[in-house]
Amino acid sequence: MKRIHSLTSLLALTLVGVLPAAKAQNTEPQEAGRAEEQTSRAERSAAERNGPSDPLENLKFRNLGPAAGGGRVTAVVGVPGQPNVYYVGAAAGGVFRTNDGGLSWKPIFEKEAVASVGAIALAPSNPNVVWVGTGEANIRNDISGGRGVYVSTDGGNSWRFAGLKDAGQVSSIVVDPNDPNKVFVGAIGHAWGPNQERGVFRTSDGGKTWQKVLYINETTGASSLIIDPGNPMILFAGMWPVQRRPWMLESGGPTGGIYRSVDGGNTWKKLTDGLPEVPTGRIGLGASPSNPHHIYALVEAKRGILWDSVDLGDHWRQVSDNHALNARPFYFSELMVSPRDESKVYFLSYDVLLSDDGGKTARVIGRGVHPDNHTMWIDPQNSDRIILGNDGGVYVSADAGASWRFLDNLPIEQFYMVAADDEAPYNLCGGLQDNNGWCGPSNSLSPTGVTNDDWYTVVGGDGEYVVPAPGASHIIYADSQNGSIRRLDKRNGATKSLRPYLQGVEALKPADLKYRFNWTSPIAVSGTNPDEIYLGGNVLFKSTDGGAHWTPISPDLTRNDKSKQESSGGAVELDLSGAETFDTILSICISPVDPKVIWVGTDDGNVQVTRDGGAHWTNVATNVKGLPQWGRLQQIEASPSSADTAYAAFDFHEVDNDKPYVFKTHDFGQTWTSISQGLPEDQPAKVVREDPNRKGFLMLGTETGLFYSANDGASWTPLRSNFPVVPVYDIKFVRKSHDLLVATHGRGLFVLDNITPLEEFNPQVDAAGFQLFSAPPTNHWQTWGRRGFSMGGYSAPNPPRGATIDYYLSSEIKQTPEQRRARQMPVKIVITDEQGQTIRTIYGPAQKGFNRAVWDLRYEGPKRLNFNNPPQGESADAESGFNFSGGPLVLPGMYKVSVTANGKTETQVVQVGLDPRIPVDLAAFRAQVQAGLELRDELNALTEALNRINSLKRQVAELPGILGAEGQGAEVPASYRPVLEQARALSRKLEQVEAPLYNNEVQPGASDRLHFLARFHDRLQGIMRGVISDYGQAPSDPQREGIAEVRKELEGHLEAINQLLNTDVAAFNRLALEHGASTLFAGPPITLNPANRAVAGAGN
Repeated sequence: MKRIHSLTSLLALTLVGVLPAAKAQNTEPQEAGRAEEQTSRAERSAAERNGPSDPLENLKFRNLGPAAGGGRVTAVVGVPGQPNVYYVGAAAGGVFRTNDGGLSWKPIFEKEAVASVGAIALAPSNPNVVWVGTGEANIRNDISGGRGVYVSTDGGNSWRFAGLKDAGQVSSIVVDPNDPNKVFVGAIGHAWGPNQERGVFRTSDGGKTWQKVLYINETTGASSLIIDPGNPMILFAGMWPVQRRPWMLESGGPTGGIYRSVDGGNTWKKLTDGLPEVPTGRIGLGASPSNPHHIYALVEAKRGILWDSVDLGDHWRQVSDNHALNARPFYFSELMVSPRDESKVYFLSYDVLLSDDGGKTARVIGRGVHPDNHTMWIDPQNSDRIILGNDGGVYVSADAGASWRFLDNLPIEQFYMVAADDEAPYNLCGGLQDNNGWCGPSNSLSPTGVTNDDWYTVVGGDGEYVVPAPGASHIIYADSQNGSIRRLDKRNGATKSLRPYLQGVEALKPADLKYRFNWTSPIAVSGTNPDEIYLGGNVLFKSTDGGAHWTPISPDLTRNDKSKQESSGGAVELDLSGAETFDTILSICISPVDPKVIWVGTDDGNVQVTRDGGAHWTNVATNVKGLPQWGRLQQIEASPSSADTAYAAFDFHEVDNDKPYVFKTHDFGQTWTSISQGLPEDQPAKVVREDPNRKGFLMLGTETGLFYSANDGASWTPLRSNFPVVPVYDIKFVRKSHDLLVATHGRGLFVLDNITPLEEFNPQVDAAGFQLFSAPPTNHWQTWGRRGFSMGGYSAPNPPRGATIDYYLSSEIKQTPEQRRARQMPVKIVITDEQGQTIRTIYGPAQKGFNRAVWDLRYEGPKRLNFNNPPQGESADAESGFNFSGGPLVLPGMYKVSVTANGKTETQVVQVGLDPRIPVDLAAFRAQVQAGLELRDELNALTEALNRINSLKRQVAELPGILGAEGQGAEVPASYRPVLEQARALSRKLEQVEAPLYNNEVQPGASDRLHFLARFHDRLQGIMRGVISDYGQAPSDPQREGIAEVRKELEGHLEAINQLLNTDVAAFNRLALEHGASTLFAGPPITLNPANRAVAGAGN
């Protein structure tokens, strides 16, 4: 907006009194010390998270995404005139920043109190000052709550908590264009209950203190807030009466409306002339700097959609009743006016619509863009450059919205659950809010890792449950919202609808439906029969023929409170998506010990159990002492070790109670024990699971992270490492691989490979200082780069390739200078075969806490050449190095792993298996290993010879200086001249011997081999590579011929080299001794091991 130059207009505005509706405006600073106190606490918490005290810091989660799935974006902003810099806020995934136009993203807000983002604003006077308001403003059923406002002064690299902890959901932040410390915040307040910290707040000191400058009541908050950039004394606020209940959205009421301040927020006036009558709901405001008098307003009202004012809000007119501009007002109500053209208005609705005439007409732009649009930023210096956020993620446009590009590399997916199939490697499946159901690999067996291209959709709409059938079945059961279950044959993509009841909330209110289905209707599949499936409604449905026919095997298992089964929406209009359908089953768990034992959790707090396959049911929630009303059982866990044991996490955040309520039973629910002690009091618990590999080892997910217990819930420990602050909706254990799977509702799927260290950790180890953990079986997985260099937009690493060797150190072991020179770490790991022969020696990390090394299942590789340097920028400490360093793969079998740390050695055994997908002739495999080891030994002998030759050359080159020829033109004493002459002759002979073996003009890593014919070292190394590179294949006829040729040639070369050592070098040393000069160190003759090595493994 521009400054208003009319003094008369300003006087008229400032003389208007504040209407009584804007009551209880507290203009006193809010507890000046509280912000500092909370900042200090937040900073301490961040320090604890990021400090070296986390023993799990060295075990990293893999974030699989899939970024192609997309997730809800709630805030976007860019830097004017800098097209490569954007900030993106996710509904429950934190804040990301890109400095390269979206080619890559960095999470910059993943260790703060919560992950839900409602607003982001950059200070116009200094774009490095970034303000973030937590708590999404689009208050649908799956929202996460906020914890106040944060500010960064370095572009998001670090954050300071800036107050308003209890403001709930933040819709808007506006920063004074001239003062980055003067900020206004629009807060909706708590979504799930009344509270007073809502409305419009102002700070003039960068968030140290706040004033509540516009407040209506404890259920009315600010849904929109704009400021005149030319005159920051002028602000407009849209006030929204709204409250959520578990069973109802109540949007709209008599206390809403549009308010204006012309004195920097000190006083406010409610604007009414021409605006719709109450009740009103959510309001979205917008204006263009090109004309500050022209204000637009989307108002949720009984009649009309869009209004505008051309006199700074004194008078309004209805512009349009086009419902497409605001298809779902409580969820959208957002518009953006072009900074250069007051008549060019973008409407963020189900579609993106553009009007060129101030909203009178509008057209859909960017077809193919994901629906449900929430946020947009237009570069004020280049109005063609736009970034858009919606339920599918982030889009950018360089032509004012005529075309869009989806940025498919942001892992912000909102999963409801996760499941794994029985394949090897296993696949993961889960349902995404508004973004389909997906399945993809835990290990792509591709050099590029797990990419977007590796994932595929199995159901459309709002993906909820996706459950693969057990065993080798090709069937996947999946549903979208409201129990719309389908069966997919993944061999051909054929699908079939299986929904047992067709009526829904779009036709009848829930109280009148025979069967009610939750938005996230749970599916369970028998562990042994792929055709036996269960679906939760208000009763439990069962099918024994893959969903062709269904039978209810229970009565109504909910509380069936008809007063909580009305159509949802509020005072203005209905909203019949089904997201508020209540008194439904929310979780099902079949006991892995006894399939007749089935546990069911509901969204209204019931826990039902049957011990006879559904013939009789008992509501055991009434046995839980001290449990509040109306909790959600998002997941219920039947113990994998005992049929009478179950675990339940009751979530009460939808009744505005964020305390955790976690319980266990060991008698089928007759009695329950609280296991919540030690959990944060302000983080609702959502899921708790028991590890099938260790009884009593529990993993728990809360609104902000993970905790584990090794003593059946008696105490809890945060599981941090690189896991972000994010809501955890589901957890699964993979029994065979000991992997932990985590479904987050904001950052996609995570895998922590092989949690055996956590399962076996002995707390007393701190006294001993060292503990080695057992290693799960591993396989010779073969990779296939079937997509070339394509990364599919986003790529997550595969699990470690080989055997993981895990150990715990109570303190860090420092590397000694000798170890550094030898390129060795302080922890030594020796792998031996069943005959006790050493297979491999590697060195592992030695940090405090858990450490992980990986054996790649290969024998020791060839020795290094010690006289050439690695390519520029590449470390010589890397195990693979720039030389070819890998030996042949070991045969399947049992191998002993011995780990030595601080002089103490512990051992474990690892089982190595074949790639189960590829048939292998073990005799051929053995022949390959035998040939590979012989070639490796030959290459070792050649490397030793070359290292000796270059050592002698270096010694000869240093002789003049040793013998006194120091400085330019200096000559050695006459007595040493015969020695130097002999040294020069020897040097020429060394060059002659080396020339056919190795080319010193070739620089490693520089592709110089394109310019020179190969020497013998290249040929021998190449034959070895060729022999061992084909998995389990005996050498071919040409390879056997090559092996024989290089063996014979090597013998000739070694004979010549040994002859030189025994004669020429020996003769030189005799001459040097005669003249009192330094001799040369040559070493003993170089020998070649006989080609008859025994190879262990595979029953040998």
